[in-house]
Amino acid sequence: MYRKISAFLFIALMFFSIPQDRGNAVFAQQQDAVVSPPQNTAKEKEPDTQKPAAPGQTEQAAQMSDIHDLKPPEEAGFDPTTLYYALAAVLILAILTALFIYLKKRRKKINDLQNRSTLPPDELAFKMLDELLDVERIDGKVFYFRLSAILRGYIQGRYGINAPEMTTEELLPAMDKSDIPKELHKNVRELLHSSDPVKFAGSPAVQSKMHNDLMFVRNFVKQTKAEEITKA
Repeated sequence: MYRKISAFLFIALMFFSIPQDRGNAVFAQQQDAVVSPPQNTAKEKEPDTQKPAAPGQTEQAAQMSDIHDLKPPEEAGFDPTTLYYALAAVLILAILTALFIYLKKRRKKINDLQNRSTLPPDELAFKMLDELLDVERIDGKVFYFRLSAILRGYIQGRYGINAPEMTTEELLPAMDKSDIPKELHKNVRELLHSSDPVKFAGSPAVQSKMHNDLMFVRNFVKQTKAEEITKA
């Protein structure tokens, strides 16, 4: 009897103890689920509080993004670069003009020298003497330098004496050995001696004497040219 009662109590104890443990385990799992949700549960997306922009607003925003800041106003004034370019152009034009004039005069001078080299000594002398006719407008020193050069050049071409390279003291003895008439030789001596102070010492020149000396050289050329000597 005692064994039956003990067995009955043991069975009853087991019957009540087992559901309680299982109930406690289920209750613990429910508490864990409430406190810490399972790891594999996806997070719920937060609701998007921003409303989508209307089409008109999007286009207006795009247009606004194309607007740039205004540039600050530039000061109005004279640009010195323009002046520099203008001055450079004027300078280049002036240089080209001067170069053109120089080359033109040089070419004319060369042509004159070439033409003169082909002329007989008397014709060349007459042509150069014609350039000294206006004695009133020619400086005395310049006049006698040119007149002496014409006379010496003619003597060289006509008599073969290197008169342009000689001094007066060297030229006169050389002329004594030529066939120049003695009267003309004397006049040439006087002309050279009277013109040297004007050329080298700065002595004043008298216009009347300048005119007479010019006529003498012309007559000298006329009387001593080859044609006149042949006729005589």
